[in-house]
Amino acid sequence: MEVNKICQFCGNRFVAKKTTTKCCSDDCAKKFYKKRKRDEKIQASDKDLEVQIKGYDIEEIQKKDYLSIKEIMLLLNISRTSIYRMLKDGRLSKLEGFKSIRIRKVDLDTL
Repeated sequence: MEVNKICQFCGNRFVAKKTTTKCCSDDCAKKFYKKRKRDEKIQASDKDLEVQIKGYDIEEIQKKDYLSIKEIMLLLNISRTSIYRMLKDGRLSKLEGFKSIRIRKVDLDTL
């Protein structure tokens, strides 16, 4: 049985020997598999990000006077490392007297 198909990775026409064949060659099949796995990982990380953001309401965060590192990450869309770098450089100052690091919202607005 020979079936005319189009490769799902490179888009070239080829003659398949089976009806389940998706790619024209072994190289295309390997590259297509890697692309599919990469896309699955990206979708999984996007879903994890959505779950993290759903736990925090942006409007509620904006109403607070003192923010945690995680809230600043979500509000400014920057990494934890960047926030700690700003604290070390002196661009942000942390408040004493709290169990965890808290930063005033006024300091973020001036930044």
